[in-house]
Amino acid sequence: MTKVHCMIQGYTSSKIHLSHGMKIVDAIERLGVGYHFHEEIGMFMRVLNDTPARENDMAEAALRFRLLRQHHYNAPSGTYTHELNSSELNLAKKSFWNVS
Repeated sequence: MTKVHCMIQGYTSSKIHLSHGMKIVDAIERLGVGYHFHEEIGMFMRVLNDTPARENDMAEAALRFRLLRQHHYNAPSGTYTHELNSSELNLAKKSFWNVS
């Protein structure tokens, strides 16, 4: 468990690889062990909330939005606007409609 503590604290202090930190926090919470790391996740979420969004990837923007909302931070939906090119739009439509 101390390795996970150090990983989350590393992402909190560096602010460079916040996208990796978001994925780690998401994985920990999905595994159902987030309560073991409540303090570290809380610190990470405060840093994530205070750091301006700079995601160019729609998946990272969606993950950031969901994590912030899930942890009761104000994350307005208008903040996460991203111009979709045609391939991203087609992929989004396919995943929405479950079309292969």
